Amino acid sequence: MDIASMICTSLTVTCVKSTLTPIKNHIGYVFNHRSKLQLLRERVERLKDAMEAIQHYVDDAQRNGEEILDDVREWLFRAEEMIHEVTHVMVEEAETAENKCFFGLCPNVLSRYKLARIADRQTMAISQFLAQHCRFDRVSYRNVPFPVPAVGGKLEVSQSRREVLNKIMEAFKYDKSVIGVYGMPGVGKTTLVKEFAREAYELKLFDVVVVASITETPDIMRIQDQIGDMLGLLIEERSLIGRARRLWERLMIEKTILVILDDIWKHLDLMEVGIPSGNAHGGCKLLLASTHQDVLSLMDAQETYPVEPLEENEAWHLFKETAGYNVDSPALRPIARAIAKECHGLPLAIVTHARALRNQSLFVWKDTLRQLYRGSSEDALETEDDTYLAIERSYNHLKSEKIKHTLLLCSFLGHHGAIEDLLKYTMGLGLFSDDLTVEESRDRLMSVLANLKDHCLLLNSYTDERFDMHDLVYNATIRIASRYENAFALKSETVLAQWPDEEKMQTCRWISLQYATVTLPGVLACPLLNFFCMVNKDPSLKMPPNIFKETRNLKVLTLTKMHFSSLPSSICLLTDLRTLCLDQCVLGNIAGIGELKNLEILSLLGSDIEALPGEMGQLLKLKLLDLSGCTQLKVIPSDVLSRFSRLEELYLSDSFNQWRTRGLDDDQRSYASLTEFNHLSRLSTLEVHIRDDRIVPKDLYFTELQRYKVLIGDVWDWSGKFEYSRTMKLKLNRSIDLHPGVKNLLKNTEDLYLDELKGIKKVLLELNGEYLKNLHIQNNSEILYIVNAMKRSPEAFPSLESLFLNNLINLEKICIGQLGKGSFGKLRVFKVRCCGRLLNLFSFSMVKGLPQLKEFEVTDCENIMELAFQEGEGEISEIETTREIKFPQLRFLTIQNLPKLISFCSDDKRHSTSQQGKLESTSGTRSRNISLFDEKVMFCKLEYLKLCALNIQILWHDQLPQVSSSLENLTTLVVKGCNNLKYLFLPFMAEVLVKLKTLEISSCKFLEEVIAPTESISKILLPNLVSLSLHGLPELERFCKADYVEFPVLKELCIRNCPLFNVFVPSSVIRSTYTDRPPLFDDQVAFPALEKLIIIGLRYLKSIWHSQCKSNSFYELKYLEVGFCEELKNIFPIKMLERLKTLNELHIYNCDSLEVIVEPEETNAGKSDIVIATRSTVAGTAIKFVFPRVTYLQLYMLPKLRSFYPKVHTTEWPSLQKIQVCGCDKVHIFASEALGFKNSHEEGHLEMSIQQSLFWVDKDTFPCLLELWLEWNAIMERIWQGLQIPADRYFPRLKVVKLIRLRKESTILSCFFKSFSKVPELILSDASFSEIFPGKGFSGKKEDGWIFDQLSKLSLSKLPELTDLWKESSQPQLVLQNLETLKILGCGRLKNLVPSSVSFQSLTTLEVSKCHGFIYLITPSTAKSMGELKMMSITDCRLIEEIIAHEDNGLMDVLVFPKLAYLRLQRLPSLTSFYSGKDNFHLPLLDELVVRECPKMESLHKGELTTVVNLNATIKGIDTKKSRNHLRGLLSSYQSVAGCSDCLLQCHLLKKVLGKRDGKKKETGSVGGLSKPR
Repeated sequence: MDIASMICTSLTVTCVKSTLTPIKNHIGYVFNHRSKLQLLRERVERLKDAMEAIQHYVDDAQRNGEEILDDVREWLFRAEEMIHEVTHVMVEEAETAENKCFFGLCPNVLSRYKLARIADRQTMAISQFLAQHCRFDRVSYRNVPFPVPAVGGKLEVSQSRREVLNKIMEAFKYDKSVIGVYGMPGVGKTTLVKEFAREAYELKLFDVVVVASITETPDIMRIQDQIGDMLGLLIEERSLIGRARRLWERLMIEKTILVILDDIWKHLDLMEVGIPSGNAHGGCKLLLASTHQDVLSLMDAQETYPVEPLEENEAWHLFKETAGYNVDSPALRPIARAIAKECHGLPLAIVTHARALRNQSLFVWKDTLRQLYRGSSEDALETEDDTYLAIERSYNHLKSEKIKHTLLLCSFLGHHGAIEDLLKYTMGLGLFSDDLTVEESRDRLMSVLANLKDHCLLLNSYTDERFDMHDLVYNATIRIASRYENAFALKSETVLAQWPDEEKMQTCRWISLQYATVTLPGVLACPLLNFFCMVNKDPSLKMPPNIFKETRNLKVLTLTKMHFSSLPSSICLLTDLRTLCLDQCVLGNIAGIGELKNLEILSLLGSDIEALPGEMGQLLKLKLLDLSGCTQLKVIPSDVLSRFSRLEELYLSDSFNQWRTRGLDDDQRSYASLTEFNHLSRLSTLEVHIRDDRIVPKDLYFTELQRYKVLIGDVWDWSGKFEYSRTMKLKLNRSIDLHPGVKNLLKNTEDLYLDELKGIKKVLLELNGEYLKNLHIQNNSEILYIVNAMKRSPEAFPSLESLFLNNLINLEKICIGQLGKGSFGKLRVFKVRCCGRLLNLFSFSMVKGLPQLKEFEVTDCENIMELAFQEGEGEISEIETTREIKFPQLRFLTIQNLPKLISFCSDDKRHSTSQQGKLESTSGTRSRNISLFDEKVMFCKLEYLKLCALNIQILWHDQLPQVSSSLENLTTLVVKGCNNLKYLFLPFMAEVLVKLKTLEISSCKFLEEVIAPTESISKILLPNLVSLSLHGLPELERFCKADYVEFPVLKELCIRNCPLFNVFVPSSVIRSTYTDRPPLFDDQVAFPALEKLIIIGLRYLKSIWHSQCKSNSFYELKYLEVGFCEELKNIFPIKMLERLKTLNELHIYNCDSLEVIVEPEETNAGKSDIVIATRSTVAGTAIKFVFPRVTYLQLYMLPKLRSFYPKVHTTEWPSLQKIQVCGCDKVHIFASEALGFKNSHEEGHLEMSIQQSLFWVDKDTFPCLLELWLEWNAIMERIWQGLQIPADRYFPRLKVVKLIRLRKESTILSCFFKSFSKVPELILSDASFSEIFPGKGFSGKKEDGWIFDQLSKLSLSKLPELTDLWKESSQPQLVLQNLETLKILGCGRLKNLVPSSVSFQSLTTLEVSKCHGFIYLITPSTAKSMGELKMMSITDCRLIEEIIAHEDNGLMDVLVFPKLAYLRLQRLPSLTSFYSGKDNFHLPLLDELVVRECPKMESLHKGELTTVVNLNATIKGIDTKKSRNHLRGLLSSYQSVAGCSDCLLQCHLLKKVLGKRDGKKKETGSVGGLSKPR
């Protein structure tokens, strides 16, 4: 076969095969359709199985909160579609394929072919689809969870928390990587950081935010799991290193991530956890939260921010939100507020209490408040447990027992405890090493206190010398002390029913009794007791002599405010006692102290003692002696101080200063001498006052003093603050060279005061500037210069921080010569006053050397012409070139009463004061052209500027860049008495004053505008001004002239005594609506935030508001005061009322032309919440005005006022508590359907009544009114004459009624008594009645008239015709049965207070003044009924001879005021005694007695005494020698009666006179009938 044929054969075979194979396949579809269909069914079942398996995985993943992969979701969806499609084919197409054609004789070849083709194609598709399912490694993934949000979702952040959040946000923006927040337990740190997590996530600050709680026992694996869960990371490794590596790798993937670690108690190794830090991952930031600030430092926090307790209003808002808004109900609100206050701003406590009290009954709320007030462990609320446990955990976490015990001592001292007291206790207990000196122990204590503050268990106090504790920490620490530390502690005002059982006392180690009411046991059986502290509140309390007989282990004993004629004998048995504090005590003989041989600390701070016993010299181990505030100490025996060879600290501030002087008689030789200090070789701290420098020995040296306050001279006292540890105040009559010891102390002094010091020039030359920080020089005529750089080192006062120069009458310059670099370099405060010869203060070069100056004040220097001047030829070239002076840190600048001041700085080159005449001759011309602050002077950080009494015309120059840099930080500007000013600012400066918050302008006679006028000002905006005050500006016509002025945050606007000011911003267009003068405010000025508006003395003001004010203005107004606007016709246009929804107080007075409060308009008032247009009354339809929040309404001296609104109207005042209506003679005050026209109900009359009255009264008008002040007028007399006003219906809560200027012939008083017989307090003033309570109606029987049985307070003032409260025959006993307070003032004809048969069984307070008709005040029988009297004050009664009349009935009785604590007798020129009867006279609880200007008073009581005044009382104000002699006579009889065994009773009142100020009685507040202890 040839090749050709072979090729042909091959091609033929190939063609046949390629043709027959498809034909064969297609024919096969017809015959194999059933097998094809069966194969499809099998594939569908496999698909269903696969789908079911995957769906199981999906369901499991979803149950675990995982997200399903999109590919898996799509596969399942497609699988379901496939199965649905195939099912349709298998059912419908298979049925068709089995049908036969040609009458069932032939199979349906076409249907079978079609079915087989479809089945084959779908089988292949399903096979391929099933292959995809094999590629699924997983069906789901862990979603990164959103950080746990604050409770309730998005947190409503308070202002204080927002500030912290903003600081954190800013810190992260400035690329800080580790930020910490800290605060005490329960303060809300966790909530804060979670809120930050939410905000950071929402603001997309980080790609991922994760939160982990660490706790006090960190579990590294748990922390890793927390973070891993939030990252969607399953950490399966078992080893910590492997887990940390896995977490590290996952965190490194994220570009930016915030890791929040909450509740950190100690240092956490981030590497061990697996958290990248430092430079390992620049995008990983950490936010840490801890109770301990020091832990944050250990965690390398770059910034730490404290989380403080909530402010009171924030706490109340949180409490109200949590407890439900029903707490705003009148009954619940005061109790709820008190409970919220007792939570002390801790959100945990607030939320816990609020939730517990939600929907509870009132008695539950009261009981909760009572328990909070008591705060004892027995009454501790279950709701406190969370807070308590958190504090207890912090306590347990303290490093040592010494630190824990220090905290317990802090709790015993309570709020604002003195660190020096704590030092005395810790040293006595030996908490620190015995080898430490007192100063070293103080350093150790300060370190411990800093540690406790870092743990947020202590707080800073108002001074660095004290510490404070949060109330909840205080309560928790007291409980901890009682439960775990064998302590017995009673808090303030606790009443101890009985002492703990004997078993507990046997183990007791600490006892603290702080202002508790206790009865001391005869013997305190506490053998283990180390510490006993008692602050007494009862002056009569006696301490049993053997009380400390069984407390031989006592180390610290402190007794405060006790009275000891001699010390309890058992104190002498305390041989191990190391600290004894008898502070603020009255002390007699304390010689027994000498037996306490181991005593190291003795404190008599503030005690009343006249002489120290010689036995004190036996205390050879004494290290600290504190006699501060012993103002009566006159004797320290000679050679006592010199024996204290170990004494390290001696405090004699405001105490002994009677040092022995040379050459005096033998009586003085027993006094201590200053030379004894030379024997105190260890003395490191001294506080002493030497009144005369002539007694200072030349050989007196203090070689070891480290801390001292030494005052020499008679001009100094101990008032004011001592901010530095080394202070000297000197007034020397002799040269400083005669006092080498004093001169030596000057070298290290930090705080130096110099007054009339001879040789002061030499002192200033020799002062070592290394330590001196404060220099105060006053009253000296020698000083010409403070620094003479030509005679001393050119570097002057390099460490000085404050310099005060006062009354240096010959001072010419601050310095002469060129100052060296560093001179005054740290000066922060510079004040100059009354230096009459000064022409200027700074040279330009000196200003350059004051980079730290923050406060500068110059006052009353009449010749100063400029404050800074440019020097002559010697000026530094740089200064010459720039001609600019900067104060880079100056924040406070005060310039006042400099009448010759021309400018702050000048170009004049002068070298001496000889140029003064030349300057004065040109000052008139220059002052007209020169601004106070020109372009050369710049204040980069000036915040406060005060300018007073300056004769300048222009304040600022018109160069924008320089002005901008000087004023851009100004927050407060005060301008007063600058009479030449015509305006304050240029218009462009409003754009510069962006931070100005307070602007006060007053007493500038020629000021015409605040902002100077220019041709065109479109808009002026003062964006941050909060307070604007314009006062006493007689020429001021407007604020400015502009198209529009806006004050977006102004809260207070006061315009006072500016008579020409009648429009705030005048309009450039004359409006047709202005018929006379334009209103004060229209739509050209906007006050969207104004809360307080005061308008006084705008003489020509016609109206305040235009009816079309700016739409956003005055809606926040809370306080409105309008007075002395003589032409003002009305207050509000009616459209203005819709803006007054927030108004709280409305005061209108002395507006002579005012006729109505609300002025109507022709158009309809429109709809508003305040004006309701329809109201049905007897008179028809009336407009109704509602003032929902007004609490105080005053209408005073408005002689033309006719009505509130001239048309038919009614008003409602749902919140009004006080009304004062006086001097409104032409208006009906009240009208109602029940009163006003009793005999006429004609509609016209009633409508007239509504129109002409201030208030149409019904039961809804005054639901909350508490206080009503009314003045008589004729209309009121006619309306109320003879009527019974249903006060309990119209004034259901009325507590106080004050009636003023009622006429003598008026019977309206009786009408008022009928109406207001249930009022608790009645005040009558400026009336002409001769009798208050007439006989009729006071029988106590309802049918006879009325009763006044609820009256508790009665005040009568300025009743010149009053002779009797009631006649003898009236006997209105029911008037007085509940009377607690009686005050009578200026009733000159009143001779008898009450008839002798009257009793004051409930009276607690009696005050009588300026009643010149009294010879005596009350009778003995009345006095005997005054068993509740606590306070009596009788003053300015010229004729009174006795307080209690003398009635000689021949019988002896007892006259007692059992509760009288305060008695004041002042300016009673005829008074001879309090009581001259024979009865025994008792004042057992008298605590304070004031006797002044009673020259004839010989005794309190002339009769025979068996019991006398409590001689623990304080006598004040015996301020003349004659009065003192009378006092001696007054007390002389008491001595013999009281018994001579108690020597204190013989001398205390006779010799002790404390001050000349009257003590003020403290009041105890009450809430809901519950009194809070002091």
